[in-house]
Amino acid sequence: MEDVKEYKGAERRVCPRFQIIFPVFLRFSVIKEGNPTILELGGVTVDISLEGVKLLIPKKADVLSSIEDAKEGRGVDVGVEIVTEKKRIKAVGDVRWFKVEEQNQVAVGILLKGMGREDRKIWEDLVKSIALSL
Repeated sequence: MEDVKEYKGAERRVCPRFQIIFPVFLRFSVIKEGNPTILELGGVTVDISLEGVKLLIPKKADVLSSIEDAKEGRGVDVGVEIVTEKKRIKAVGDVRWFKVEEQNQVAVGILLKGMGREDRKIWEDLVKSIALSL
């Protein structure tokens, strides 16, 4: 498993992040040796941006292996469902990084790369309204 080193330096992100908690559901679709397996679990957002989310999810062995396989592009599709006040926003995600945290949790950085037009509009409006409220 990869050990993520925390970046210390000038901010390089294109999209600013905003700390907010939403319930989230992840669905890992894993195909190994021709056998499809679905792994679903819940968690929460830690921060969000126009392009992605940082999540906290429970640490379990099958979760860690699925996250690592997804990050390395080894046959794992990641579905993300973020529960907001307006709607459950669904997206396809791309695991960019992960780190095992204390208290049996895993922090995961996910790029939200596939979203329906309506969900994308709601997501963009939500992130922009949070940015304006700060």
